[in-house]
Amino acid sequence: MNADQFIQKAMSLSKKGETEKAVTLLRQVLAKYPSNKRAQNGVTKLFVNADHNQVSHPPKAAIDEIITCQKRSEFLLAVKKSERLLESFPYSFFVWNLLGILYKKIGEKKKSSDAYHNALLINPDYAEAYFNMGISLFHQGLFEEAEKAFLKAAKLQPKNAKNFFNLAHVHNQQGKIETAENDLQTAIELDENYAEAFHLLAQIYHKKGAMDLALSNFEKSISSKPDYPEAYNNMSNVLWDLGRGEEAIEALEKALTLKPSLFGAASKKAYYLASKNICGTKCYLDEVKRLNRRIKENLATPFVFEKKRVVDDKVRLGFVSGDLRDHPVGYFLESLIKNLNKDKLDCLAFSNSPEETNLTQRIKTHFTEWHSIYGMRDKDAASLIYEARTDVLIDLSGHTGGNRLPVFALRPAPIQATWLGYFASTGIEAMDYIIGDKFVTPHDSQCEFTEKIIQLPGCYLCFSKPEFDIEVGPTPSIKNKNITFGCLNRADKISKEVISVWSQVLKKVPKSQLFFRGGGYSGKVSSSIIDNFESFGVEKNRLKFAEKTSRKRFLSSYNQIDVALDPFPYPGGTSTCEALWMGVPVITKKGFNFLSRMGETILHNTGNGDLCARNNEEYVSNAVELVKDISYLSKTRAKRREQVLKSCIFDAKSFATNFENMIFKLNKINEK
Repeated sequence: MNADQFIQKAMSLSKKGETEKAVTLLRQVLAKYPSNKRAQNGVTKLFVNADHNQVSHPPKAAIDEIITCQKRSEFLLAVKKSERLLESFPYSFFVWNLLGILYKKIGEKKKSSDAYHNALLINPDYAEAYFNMGISLFHQGLFEEAEKAFLKAAKLQPKNAKNFFNLAHVHNQQGKIETAENDLQTAIELDENYAEAFHLLAQIYHKKGAMDLALSNFEKSISSKPDYPEAYNNMSNVLWDLGRGEEAIEALEKALTLKPSLFGAASKKAYYLASKNICGTKCYLDEVKRLNRRIKENLATPFVFEKKRVVDDKVRLGFVSGDLRDHPVGYFLESLIKNLNKDKLDCLAFSNSPEETNLTQRIKTHFTEWHSIYGMRDKDAASLIYEARTDVLIDLSGHTGGNRLPVFALRPAPIQATWLGYFASTGIEAMDYIIGDKFVTPHDSQCEFTEKIIQLPGCYLCFSKPEFDIEVGPTPSIKNKNITFGCLNRADKISKEVISVWSQVLKKVPKSQLFFRGGGYSGKVSSSIIDNFESFGVEKNRLKFAEKTSRKRFLSSYNQIDVALDPFPYPGGTSTCEALWMGVPVITKKGFNFLSRMGETILHNTGNGDLCARNNEEYVSNAVELVKDISYLSKTRAKRREQVLKSCIFDAKSFATNFENMIFKLNKINEK
């Protein structure tokens, strides 16, 4: 029989009162044709109209058998057993709910939601199904629907703290921060030892910049659950932002002691060590090599490429990132993706971000394929990349947040390289290359990396012009009658050594001010920065702080700055390009490793190499000398945007050609 005949037979059985047989037939249709509306509507109608009190329930032994498979992580087998059981007992809301859980385990999000929906059609007061439905919808990004499900669960079970905890998650994602806080307070009132609720509340306070409240709630979370590695992991973020780097690393080490497989904590530790050169090159490499061994111990067998796979004329180039959105990585990637030759390259995106922004929508059209790997297991993401016949795979994250380095450890592509999003070695044995240039990765720096160095001509970065235009204003000192230095970098880059050097600049330029804007300048952090400046003899009233804002307003802030001061050893990348585009000169310092050389390569490749100091003394001298001639400062400001737009850092077409040539060369190596 075809689908229509099955449905007709089912309707006939339904009229005779044989509803279970009717549902079984309709489910057979849906198994083969999931989008068949007549079958979907028929099942719904039968569920709604059935007399559930007259329906038989499956034997306990059959349920126990499925749960045993679930406990053994034999999820596919458990799914098959559940589906077979529902053929005989289609009105078991318990089995439908269990099947929803199992579908989620194997990544079938839509089927998971549908199973919970069926459970609720049979038993509209089944709180557990509403709860599970909410979780499923949340992970699909359907926050409004998830909110409704959790509200229904909370109404049915008002004393269940987990319902309010999950509501807080939804409200937090929706930007309803105060509502989320109230949800969590309710959850804590219902369960005063709810470690996860304290944990989420701490994260919300951290996001708001309330550092003291964030720390105290992390401490409560750990007090309630001393063996909670995720609490230590996230507490490290607050400690780091407060400038308490050693304590942040200690928190990560505690998390890893409790859970050695917590890759996020180990990767973050590598980032912390590299970003401030805390322990030197050898120590750092030892750390990431250890991490590589730990990853390999917990992974499946890597893919093997015995010979070049058969592909068409195009090279299939994949990019893996959690930052294909309004993010510095996105700003540098956009112009490259637009200008790559699509007649020679198929560009594949493997996005690990839970959100999509305006930039995401702009760049999506320039990819041949777009895949979301957010929430996918490493081996499943690697299989997807492998099955997409990826020839060259580029990591855009390194050890920054949202990375998928364990996927690279499985080697889903024959050639793998890291580029753009990080500034040190990944330590991943299966990562073949690191892409830089003659400034950030000179050949004599090979000892800093486990990957082999590749140098792009000019700069290793290509900045994308903002999608909106902002006029370059006159240097503000003409109107203000005093010099305004500025730093639009994150607060965690501002070390005591940096403050010492900047204090010398301010003291040598009378009445000058220093303007800060960026992430992390909360009350506690800015107070600490002020205290450090005062210890070097700079008055509080010479320091100005502004809140983080939209990108357009952020860029407009450069019209309030005469000269930008670059921090070290973690200089600006995006902020330096943005400053130069806005006509503002940037004082930076020559570095000693990839990270600390980023300012150097940007200035030299935009014709501003004279602003790159060799040491702290020259840094101070360059800044002081630059502001002595306001008319020169104003004249060069007016011409700087035109100058940098002609440089290789903004010449997307030439950069794309150089990038393509590098990819083709790598692919040729693979063909040998």
